[in-house]
Amino acid sequence: MNASSCGKCLLCSSSTLEVLDIGYPLFRHTDYATIRESGRISKCTNCQMLFNLVSENEVQHREAWFRSTEYSRSNLTHTLFADNHVGPVPRTILQAELLRELITGSSPSILDIGCFDGELLIELNRQLSSAELHGFDVNEHLAAGFPSASNFHFWAPDLNNVEGRFDLICISGTMVYIADLNELMLQIRRLLKPDGLVFVQVVDIAKSPYAVLLGDQRSHYSPQILGNLFGYFGFELSLLESSWAPREIVGVARLGPRRATQNFEEDTNIHLCLSRLDHVAEKLGGMALPDFSQVGVLGTTAAAAF
Repeated sequence: MNASSCGKCLLCSSSTLEVLDIGYPLFRHTDYATIRESGRISKCTNCQMLFNLVSENEVQHREAWFRSTEYSRSNLTHTLFADNHVGPVPRTILQAELLRELITGSSPSILDIGCFDGELLIELNRQLSSAELHGFDVNEHLAAGFPSASNFHFWAPDLNNVEGRFDLICISGTMVYIADLNELMLQIRRLLKPDGLVFVQVVDIAKSPYAVLLGDQRSHYSPQILGNLFGYFGFELSLLESSWAPREIVGVARLGPRRATQNFEEDTNIHLCLSRLDHVAEKLGGMALPDFSQVGVLGTTAAAAF
């Protein structure tokens, strides 16, 4: 790994950055196809944020992909095994069950940022007697498949378009793809009611080191990094126990006052992740494997792609 300082942090604007080389292919999250043969991650030594370093052309290409008709036709359903359920169930059912216990009030207003086809909102509608359900996505093509019931509302392609204030804002699996986190968090502060909750779920690189190989993501998280991010914008983040998401960070955040100064918790997980990848690569390289044309890998994840 080579480290150097370059540019400014995309979150806190600090110029004290460490640039880490990834000497392995990077993958796309929808089909795990190789999109780059190697990559680099910028770590801010102030706020600890981790950003994939990409060119402006790559940023524009990625934005166009997320807004395309092709992406709107992707199959992004995640199924999991969980207690009290027979067989695999969609992750959105488990999320809705968890959120049902956290939501107060008889007619909550809920916004899902990065809603895709509204699957989480559909599950919340089944589990709540009365709720106003709003979905936001940058992809306008998703409106065609979004629920058409009177209590469902679809917004696109800019968060500035979203009106109202919400009891609950969900950011499930979305934060890693957001280019401008400052804008996202300021919009959340605008849209959240004073006593509202933010639900967040994101892959934990401390437990899933292969996630750093997802090259179409913009940022990466550990519990410390996520806590630093929310704290920077005046939120208090509480982590939730979730047996069905052992490699992910699941939590809720509540609004508080923005502080003039922020004490960021140090995080070293990116170094541990890259060391883990090197260790696994070394072990695989030392195994007496047959011709790779005869080797099958079970699973379609970043770990299997690696």
